[in-house]
Amino acid sequence: MTISCAYRCGVIDTSAAEPVPAVYILERYTDHALISRLGPWIFSSALSNVRPSLTQEGAVNTIRVHNEDRQCLFSASAQPATNSEKLDSHIFNSLDSFARFVKLGVASYTPATHGDALARVDLQKNDTRYEALDATVAYSMLDDLWPNAGLTFDSAVRATGGTYVWTYQGTIERELSYVSSR
Repeated sequence: MTISCAYRCGVIDTSAAEPVPAVYILERYTDHALISRLGPWIFSSALSNVRPSLTQEGAVNTIRVHNEDRQCLFSASAQPATNSEKLDSHIFNSLDSFARFVKLGVASYTPATHGDALARVDLQKNDTRYEALDATVAYSMLDDLWPNAGLTFDSAVRATGGTYVWTYQGTIERELSYVSSR
């Protein structure tokens, strides 16, 4: 068994004729050293080795992820929401709208290991059940990476029962667009 995780940012991919939901991944992480070594060869993107800790006290699960030098990357606690079918979110008006966005977000992009490119992996998901959680984020490395971004935790969802198929699509040159405000 292995534990893998990543910071995933929901984005809109405008590279095709029709904009579609997609995922931007800062970096992928795993607790399995062999996967960490082989992953970059398979996916052309970094797969750093981490030390996750999962603990449970009653209904509350605490998740902590540290990199190999023991610096915290993420720490949070979560428990089933009072109403697991109702998502408390400012972005999604329901658990169904969240599920639709995730199902449409097939393409994921992450910095490639070579050159100024992005590695693309498509993820097909079937029969996934989503459950709303009540969660508190104690620490997120994103706050240190993007201190002026005004990041706000929106909601937490647990996915279970799904089948997943990853398909490596290769690398693409980065196209960065910037928006300036006046």
